[in-house]
Amino acid sequence: MSPAFQETEAVQQRENAHEKTLFVSMKMSQTVDAIGEWKLALSLTCLFDVLCFETLNLKGMQRLWGRKIGDLAFREFLEILEWVALKKGKQVVYIDPWYPSSKTCSCCGHALESLDLSIRRWRCPSCQSENDRDENASLNIKRVGSSTLGVGDVRQSQTAISV
Repeated sequence: MSPAFQETEAVQQRENAHEKTLFVSMKMSQTVDAIGEWKLALSLTCLFDVLCFETLNLKGMQRLWGRKIGDLAFREFLEILEWVALKKGKQVVYIDPWYPSSKTCSCCGHALESLDLSIRRWRCPSCQSENDRDENASLNIKRVGSSTLGVGDVRQSQTAISV
């Protein structure tokens, strides 16, 4: 064999070994991610009897924000969570994706006509409470999800009026 041929063959073997290393690394990363998803699903179902989620249009969000949304693998996590919840006798509830959870005041129920995505905090024109977009949405999702099950008192709180 010529030295040039041996060198080419050695380069090819290094490239093959590198590809195999990358493949094994990728598989290990996916396994670690899956273990983390299972652990999170188990801990959530230990802490809560009912888990409420807003059904998100992930395809639309992916078009808007790119690959970042697809990388989250949120749908796969929800499937794991549903399976664990079923085995433990817990419930996973989804609310309508078109429910205005961010635009509805969690204190008084007033719904804004529009709320730009860049606005993270807003003041309710009806009750003057200051709302953080994400916290407000989570409270509304909990209230609507619970009301679909008939769990507990999920009515809007009424302010007492003293005369």
